[in-house]
Amino acid sequence: MLHQSWQRFCGLALMATGAVCSNYAFAVDFILPGVEAKAAAGAGQTVSRGASALFFNPANVILCQGVEPEADLSFAKITYSYQNAATETFEPAVLGVTTPTASLGGAWRVDPSVALGMEVLPLGLGSTQDYFGAPVEVTTGSFQAMDVSRKEVAAKIAAGGAFRFLKRYTLGLGLIYTTERSSIRTKNAGTERVALEASYAGRSLQPNLGARIDVGYGVIIGLSYRTPVTRAYKGSLSINTAPEDSPAALQSGDFKGVAFEPAALGVGVEWKFLNYGLFGDFVYKAWSAGRSVSKGGLGADPAETDLINTTDLVIGGRYWIGNNHLAQFAIGLNGANVGNGSAISTDVNNRDVAGVQLGQTEAIPRLLLSGGYLFKIAPGRQIEAAMMVLNGRREVPVGYSQPGTFQLQAFVTTLGCNFAI
Repeated sequence: MLHQSWQRFCGLALMATGAVCSNYAFAVDFILPGVEAKAAAGAGQTVSRGASALFFNPANVILCQGVEPEADLSFAKITYSYQNAATETFEPAVLGVTTPTASLGGAWRVDPSVALGMEVLPLGLGSTQDYFGAPVEVTTGSFQAMDVSRKEVAAKIAAGGAFRFLKRYTLGLGLIYTTERSSIRTKNAGTERVALEASYAGRSLQPNLGARIDVGYGVIIGLSYRTPVTRAYKGSLSINTAPEDSPAALQSGDFKGVAFEPAALGVGVEWKFLNYGLFGDFVYKAWSAGRSVSKGGLGADPAETDLINTTDLVIGGRYWIGNNHLAQFAIGLNGANVGNGSAISTDVNNRDVAGVQLGQTEAIPRLLLSGGYLFKIAPGRQIEAAMMVLNGRREVPVGYSQPGTFQLQAFVTTLGCNFAI
């Protein structure tokens, strides 16, 4: 019935982006705070390392030394807004979130050719996100301002290992387990009249394969393939079917849905010469495979939604200051356009359906800037600081179910350490 159709950022569902409907589904994507900033704007094919590499290229787990616990604490400030094209009627619907988030993990170099790792990234922290005055379609072509509140508790847990052979080649395998529990409530703007309440939970398991190849002459090639996954949701739903001036009449029912995460093929290269390094990552995401999973529109028989395959490109540089200091900088362009970009909608002609949807952030091309500094205390013992800035904007054309402008801005700082035993 309901599921969010866009990314999570720093443990929070930045904004609700699903629709309530029987067997309804959407595409989802993730930006992982802390570990993604450390991986230089998500360039994780070669520059990620240790347990956190399981989210990018699990072959890089082999870079740990001994028993190597790690921890990161991140601080994120996020602003997301949607401006309906009817600017004379609707103010921008804005969500601002400032939150800490942490990741914990560890890796173990069993012997020179085998390493194991595990990383836990909480997503959600139980926070409530409120946004007000979002346009809601109460009848075809007729919109009403609604207040939306969402609460989510979730986590991503990655585990796996890497095996090195013939000195130059490393293969890795990881499994990413996602679990989440969410609730959502909509009210008539400025009132306490509840229009919809829903809660649901879902989980999925996603394999991630990786390879690392030492070509020689300071060149490293990284490869990864993350399989597609659908995540089933179950829960309960209540809709107020009474007229506005009448006592509430809640109609309750089961709540079902599916989320789709695409297959992702990553290719990266790093070249180190003297104290300098250059790296680049290219990731291809096969969103179009989710066309039959992710539906667009409301009603008992929602239409399939065109999902467009996307590419992410990151380039960056590194500079080693002696043996103990490393500075790096990266810039990434993550272009995406999946789903119909419609805003909050309800369908009063089908009282078993209603929706909360503020568009998909996958529809916003994302420009990422990332910088970091690492101080190595001793082999396998280091402290790392990183930052990442994200900015995206997209104009939704008139041909969509509801035109408007989506904008996303975020700033993430993270401080982490690992300490080999």
